[in-house]
Amino acid sequence: MFGASVPVTSGPYWTNISGTPGQMPPAEDEGNMVWDSTDGYLLHFGGDYDNESQLAEVEFNYTYTFLHGTWTNVSGGPEPPSRTSAMMSDDPSAGGVILFGGEALVPHHTYFLNDTWLWTAGAWQNITPVHSPPPTDWGSMAYDAALGAVVLFGGDNQTSEYSNQTWTFSGGAWHQIFPTTLPPGREAQEMVYDSAASELVMFGGENALDLNDTWTFSAGNWAPTSAGNHPGARVGAGLAYDNATGQVELFGGNPAPDDYYANWFFSNGAWTEYNLTNDPPNPSNPWQRMVFDPVDNYTVLFYTVSAALHPQTWTLTVPSGAPPPPPPPPPGRLYVLLDATPSEINLTHSTTFTAVVVPLDASDRYAYSTVPQGCTGQNASSFQCTPTEVGHFVVGVNVTAPNGSHGAAVTSLNVVQNATSPPGTSAGNSNTSSIWWIVIAVVIVIAIFLIFAVARRRKKSPPPPPAFSPPPPPTPPPSAP
Repeated sequence: MFGASVPVTSGPYWTNISGTPGQMPPAEDEGNMVWDSTDGYLLHFGGDYDNESQLAEVEFNYTYTFLHGTWTNVSGGPEPPSRTSAMMSDDPSAGGVILFGGEALVPHHTYFLNDTWLWTAGAWQNITPVHSPPPTDWGSMAYDAALGAVVLFGGDNQTSEYSNQTWTFSGGAWHQIFPTTLPPGREAQEMVYDSAASELVMFGGENALDLNDTWTFSAGNWAPTSAGNHPGARVGAGLAYDNATGQVELFGGNPAPDDYYANWFFSNGAWTEYNLTNDPPNPSNPWQRMVFDPVDNYTVLFYTVSAALHPQTWTLTVPSGAPPPPPPPPPGRLYVLLDATPSEINLTHSTTFTAVVVPLDASDRYAYSTVPQGCTGQNASSFQCTPTEVGHFVVGVNVTAPNGSHGAAVTSLNVVQNATSPPGTSAGNSNTSSIWWIVIAVVIVIAIFLIFAVARRRKKSPPPPPAFSPPPPPTPPPSAP
């Protein structure tokens, strides 16, 4: 190892090992970096560089490896075309690393890609199948060891700017899957596999706003985690899984919130914040380039501090047992009801989704799934939308409270082609009445519960036993005459 000396400490610490700039990949943004478990080194590919002096953007297709503190340029032979914002994942079942999609730049035009490449035995192979996800960039992709497949989520594609599609890649083929619960659509989020929990962990990204929610993927389904203390909203944060300590590590992100110099560790369903010394400078642009190196037992961060400076390579070392994993969040449950009013509408009409939550907290987070196009789920207890597709939809909502309690509910919405008599016209009053009857019923149940609780508190205790009183002294005998 070269660069700064390793500090003597029992806690996590950063070390700058940048060395000679010429030994590293070129200064770039939005490249990709993963650990190749088959060949046993870190693999870096692609990215772009904004040449401000020439008002031009340059994209790369260089391939580098990193091991024992040394970068090596292994470019040559058939290679994927230059690109940025691609998705890359280790795939031990395929014997290498999978690269998918991204954004390519030609003069006066930018377009998305959906080609699939495999890095194996030191060379790239184009293995694009006939059936593939739509051309996509800025999604997240990681290998799910429990599932035995690479999982791709979200991104900006031809179907939606903020996709919520989930795809898997195994046996040389892509398959779209349809989990019962889906995170809201997003792009520029990060995702890693948590070996200790046997699940994928996904954080942040953006849709209409920057996001700071955490989702896990296990046994083919998505689930939101508890809120609690968590990192601020951001895109492109550095995210890695430390195999030695069994924790997910997060650093930086863009735009830089107040805590962007903080280091966050996630395990047992909860985030813990640690403020360390000697942090990497200007950590607003890790962009998928923070990876744990199990050979040298540290996490590697590669990024460009600014356009005027050379790129830098840092390592984050977490000694065994520091920091300790936080305790699991306390169990909790919310009672949730969801309704669409009206529940049957014409294509050109609107409906309102309303979630009733008991107990209710103003900071509850709402994540809607399987909503029709035109009805992007919002973080709100109620929202109105106008669907842009017909069909029968079973819409779900997952609600998470600040203390970690959570609950879910579903409702149905039927969208039909325009008819002479809009189906929503007559159904609106009955549906509005139905949800208010539900609300009234919930209130009555809560009131009865409170009445019994108060009655138990006011129940009179049994009277205390009578106080002890000693018997009166005997009457003295009459005196003798």
